[in-house]
Amino acid sequence: MKILFMSARGNGLGVAERIRREGHDVLVYVHDESALLAGDGYLHKVASWRSQLADCGLVICDEPGFGFRASDLRGNGRPVLGCDMLADRVEFEPQKQIELFEACDVEYPNTSFWFSDDRRVLPEHRECVAKVYREGASHVLHTIRSPREWEWLLSSVNGSAMVVSQDITPGVECNVVGLWNGRSLLEPSFVTFDYRHAADGDLGPVTDCTGLVMRATGNEGKLVKATLGKFVAFFKQLSYRGMVTVRCRIDATELRVIGLRIGFSHDALDALGAALHEDNLGDVLYDCAIGMRRELKTTRDYVACVRLFLPPWPYSEPQREMRGLPLGGIDEKTLPWVNLCDVYKLSGGPAFAAGTGVVAKVLAHGRSVAEARSRVYRTLQNVVIAGGQYRTDIGEHTSEQYDELKANGWVV
Repeated sequence: MKILFMSARGNGLGVAERIRREGHDVLVYVHDESALLAGDGYLHKVASWRSQLADCGLVICDEPGFGFRASDLRGNGRPVLGCDMLADRVEFEPQKQIELFEACDVEYPNTSFWFSDDRRVLPEHRECVAKVYREGASHVLHTIRSPREWEWLLSSVNGSAMVVSQDITPGVECNVVGLWNGRSLLEPSFVTFDYRHAADGDLGPVTDCTGLVMRATGNEGKLVKATLGKFVAFFKQLSYRGMVTVRCRIDATELRVIGLRIGFSHDALDALGAALHEDNLGDVLYDCAIGMRRELKTTRDYVACVRLFLPPWPYSEPQREMRGLPLGGIDEKTLPWVNLCDVYKLSGGPAFAAGTGVVAKVLAHGRSVAEARSRVYRTLQNVVIAGGQYRTDIGEHTSEQYDELKANGWVV
């Protein structure tokens, strides 16, 4: 099958490469010029997506932002994943997300909205997560612990931007991830325990993700019903098909939703590819796009995903003089467990493309979290790039977190 993979910055290229290795004909369009080199030599890159639509069986948009092209992409009934105008509004307009939570009778933490250039509404200090929204872009997260950090954050914002502050509530934080086919969720969904800070011990800046542990969970279970299940009626109003993610905190019997993404969560999609058993990701995504109701052939193992990255990510854009830095340890044994991201082929081997800064996602699964962690870090020891970094504590507390959810009946 010919698949057109449309990427904003190349964040989903590891998934595109995995689908290509499954035997699909994958064409890749990358919108951001700074990431144009990523994937060269491994993927069939195209300069224009419009000229490729006629003979493509599936279009995949790897993150929110393509919604204004939705009608063009869906012309003549073409299956499209990850693309919807209204879904983009939920991603980029925080007030819409809170309005949706209230309409769907979803509990959420205390949340305030204000503009960065209006110091009169600077909230009374309390530890919180601050989200800075700029027009046409996803939010940037900051954990705020002191009044001085508030002052720094406001001074670092150029011009006026929407700032959302949300109280940090107690409990286990996790994501509930599903695939929506236009009418229902594919079975099963997944619970993920994400790590978003750059350094061990949740130090450093907050990113979209530095690694996670995933496990399948049934759609009829308490956790899915209390999260994704709350939004089913809304999902049915959209033309959207693809991945949906609810981020939540759970304290004993109380669950609060702290975020919703109607779009692909990159590391969760990488992990899903590794979780499939006697199934392939390209076929799963196609079946989702055409509205087929099917059960994913997935392992019940835990799946670990760890990002290998090069500083200054996530602080700033990659240094162009590092372009071409060789990536070693990629061979027939390791490649099935490594999704190459900000990489291109140079002199016959993989090298750093200096686009996003995330070199690769390394994956493994195991019957226990400890086994999955052992396998993923064993592979990471063999996949090397000068100056490369990764967190060494991904999944360190996942067993205890999962057991707590299980003890309170959220998962089985």
